[in-house]
Amino acid sequence: MRLSEVEPRDVRKFIATMQARGMSPNTVRLAVAPVRALLATAVEDGIIRSNPCAGIRLATTRPGDEEGSVVRALTPAEYARLIDMTPPEWRLLVRVLGETGMRIGEVAGLTWAEVDLGTRKILVRRRAYKGNLAAPKSRYGRRSIPVTDDLARALWTARGASAHTLESDPVFTSRTGRRIDPSNLASRVFKPAARAAGVDWAWFHSLRHYCATQLFALGLNAKQVQVWLGHHSPAFTLSMYVHLLSDELPESPFAPMCERTRERDPPARTDEPRSRSPAPEPNGGPGL
Repeated sequence: MRLSEVEPRDVRKFIATMQARGMSPNTVRLAVAPVRALLATAVEDGIIRSNPCAGIRLATTRPGDEEGSVVRALTPAEYARLIDMTPPEWRLLVRVLGETGMRIGEVAGLTWAEVDLGTRKILVRRRAYKGNLAAPKSRYGRRSIPVTDDLARALWTARGASAHTLESDPVFTSRTGRRIDPSNLASRVFKPAARAAGVDWAWFHSLRHYCATQLFALGLNAKQVQVWLGHHSPAFTLSMYVHLLSDELPESPFAPMCERTRERDPPARTDEPRSRSPAPEPNGGPGL
């Protein structure tokens, strides 16, 4: 295609293709930058009249990211369908994301040393970031997340079947034993599964949101969910998910308390004895 033939819709298509492959907003921005500069130079040299990139705004966050638009969470039925549509060798990864609420970078950086099957906890100590290992996103990201017996058994089975079982080996690896590349995995595995499950809007982060809403549904408070997810404050956690919480009031929680009060303090008797009239004196009374 000639420079003079490039139109804004071609640039938007280029951007949409990268987003569909699961590339982060920053990666897309870096890829578009030289194209934008090239076209700007072409305008200055008189090769084209206007820059097709002019006026095209790039998203600063990926759909479903924490600082993005209103959070949308998977329902339990959608989550189950997503697992069913995921290739069997990657279902455990989807379960870990959905049941722990870990970020995809945290799961990519997870090693067997941080999976404590004895206490049934996953220890978040690092994350994969730009191809390297780094500290968690903040000091709050360093945490221990409980897992169910079923998920612990699934992880134990996966380790036994893996060719990479050293304490320092990643829990989830590529076929060559390397740490997973989230962008590559998104385009190759996750997005096709999401489309097949009828939730093509979902990203890896949607599983984190699913976990949060389930924790609230199970009765955990905002502080507990904040610690579970590694947020910096319970206020932030509530601001993220309050619109997904039910606003229907349950039955009064005071009924059991009233019952215990009745058992402890029996009601006062209402059938008070009636006063007796004085007995009449013999012979019709005094002086008669």
